[in-house]
Amino acid sequence: MKVQYTTIRAFLYGVQGRYNRYAELLKLPKMELQIDRFECSFENNILTLTIYDIPPLYKKLPKSAYTDKWYSVVHRAIRSLPNPPRFEKAFIFFEFYIPAPALKTDSDNRMLKTIIDALVRENVIPDDDIHHMAFGACGKISNEQKTVITVFPVKDFDELKNTLLKTF
Repeated sequence: MKVQYTTIRAFLYGVQGRYNRYAELLKLPKMELQIDRFECSFENNILTLTIYDIPPLYKKLPKSAYTDKWYSVVHRAIRSLPNPPRFEKAFIFFEFYIPAPALKTDSDNRMLKTIIDALVRENVIPDDDIHHMAFGACGKISNEQKTVITVFPVKDFDELKNTLLKTF
């Protein structure tokens, strides 16, 4: 019987949550998983979050385990900054570094909405509607599994599109 990687990760997230609740009561070290590692910076009006995991594909998503875990890691990353950024309008760019062929390299079916919702929850952007954000994504084959999320301010989305098109 083939067990899905996504199912195993969701199970580990649940085990970690239960263990860490008891660890806190007993004053034991907390269990950390790969996704718990992150780097976050805000320089030159650009927010960069690097999370050392990749979001699952929507089709295989046990929602609560994954959404809770990604909300949590984005929350901790943003809160690690002394002055978390706030953008009225922003472009969000996702880069997925995927160890293929071990994992499917489908960038557009990754759990983007959950990450965008987490940025809204953290007040990085006011809403995820067409007036406040746009996004793009790409995937890269890599030995190191990670997600890099770059957020930067945009005055006008049409101007951004025209600028991007001029580079071709």
